[in-house]
Amino acid sequence: MHVQKLPLFICNNFIGLWHSLCAVNYAYLMIDCICYGNCSILFLSYMKILSHCVFIFVYSLFIHTDALGHLSKDLNAVRPTIWAEEESLGSISEELKTYLKEGNAKNLAKYFGSNLTLSLLGENGVYTKYQSEIMLGTFFNQHKPKAVKLTQNSSTNNGYQFFTFSLTTEQASYRVFIKIGTGSNHNTIEELRIDKS
Repeated sequence: MHVQKLPLFICNNFIGLWHSLCAVNYAYLMIDCICYGNCSILFLSYMKILSHCVFIFVYSLFIHTDALGHLSKDLNAVRPTIWAEEESLGSISEELKTYLKEGNAKNLAKYFGSNLTLSLLGENGVYTKYQSEIMLGTFFNQHKPKAVKLTQNSSTNNGYQFFTFSLTTEQASYRVFIKIGTGSNHNTIEELRIDKS
């Protein structure tokens, strides 16, 4: 049974059972009234049953609207999260791929934080955003990109995303590794490595 239909299933069966019990009880009271003249008890019991039916009606409205609605929202809230993560990975990877193919250090630097762990052909260090942009721009000027291919992407539960690209230039082929951390407002490249394939 589909999860979203579960509250409706429970509600319908509960209401059906309650109505059956009310009908049996009312028939018994009718017999008691006709045979023994206890009609005052019948009236009071009828009012009691009526109040119970009103309660069940209100309860059924709650199940049909509030509980079912909340459950549907909760289930739907999970899917968009997954889809959003997949779309986010795809969107970022396409942007990175475009900037790498263009050799556009300026646009790549938009993702840089205040500091970046940068490794260019074995030259490692932690640099400022400005320094990293200059160094990356120099690399692209010396190694003109011809083709870029995304070879791997993944993400972790703590918000990190990892991308690996194959970068082909006029001189050689390189492996580009990019680590992105999810900040409070936007994604930030925390590490970028370019090594010979």
